[in-house]
Amino acid sequence: MRAKGRRALAAAAVAVALSAAAVVVGPGSAGYAVSGRVNVYGGTPMNSDPKDAVATCPGDTKVLGGAGYISNGFGDVVLDRIVPNADLTSVSVRGLEHGGVAGAWSATAVAMCGDPVLNLRRVSYELPRSWTSPKNAVAYCPGNLSVYGLGAQIVDGRGDVVLDDLEISDDLSFVNVGAYQVGDPNHAWGLVAYAICGNRATTMERVVASPASGSDNASPKSVHSASCPAGTTQTGVGGEVSGGRGAVTLDELTVSAVAGGVAQVRAHDNGTGAGPWNVLSYSVCAA
Repeated sequence: MRAKGRRALAAAAVAVALSAAAVVVGPGSAGYAVSGRVNVYGGTPMNSDPKDAVATCPGDTKVLGGAGYISNGFGDVVLDRIVPNADLTSVSVRGLEHGGVAGAWSATAVAMCGDPVLNLRRVSYELPRSWTSPKNAVAYCPGNLSVYGLGAQIVDGRGDVVLDDLEISDDLSFVNVGAYQVGDPNHAWGLVAYAICGNRATTMERVVASPASGSDNASPKSVHSASCPAGTTQTGVGGEVSGGRGAVTLDELTVSAVAGGVAQVRAHDNGTGAGPWNVLSYSVCAA
């Protein structure tokens, strides 16, 4: 699923957060440097229990982007949330099993930290609980602010709902989060989109995987975005599944160790009848 008409959203509930009351000091086009970038990881033990992982930014740095992943889930563990906290000091990730899992697994939260840019803030929108599937929630940055990174949260998914879209718009103005119920709906659930917004950096762009993974039935699939251009640093990551429709579990949205800063997205067929599908990844690069 994608916003702005780039993919049809049959029976989707679409919500938009417009922070009209937000006060933005100074023009968004003034240009601000990104500095102090560091990635912080917080992990959990390997077992079969529901898990929450937290990564906390050091010193006075703030969260510019959130990421996370499941290890050894193999499509049977849902990445239920990647949530930057309200004061942008940490990122939390939750993993929940969907059905039985033979082995142990773990969850890891990634906080993409840096010196706070002017007007740095978290903007969120919560789509109320309902039986509707799929759902899309969209959080817009107020005024002239731009997206540095994102977060997403399934509310009361119980392991039966999978994230499908963690999309950053090409103009860096909004975050689109999409999710599907796995199989037939059996309870109401909600969805939250988070955009981490701030005054636009002097140089700032979204970099996309080129090409996306192949569109077929192969599983799992993993893809990297292109590296950030020379002189820029990665502040956020995003990704999406095309054609999964609830039958594919996205279990990794993270920062690859590849030099230059790239986004890595991985997804698995969860055994509920996926047709051809592919994955795509994004990085936000700034200087």
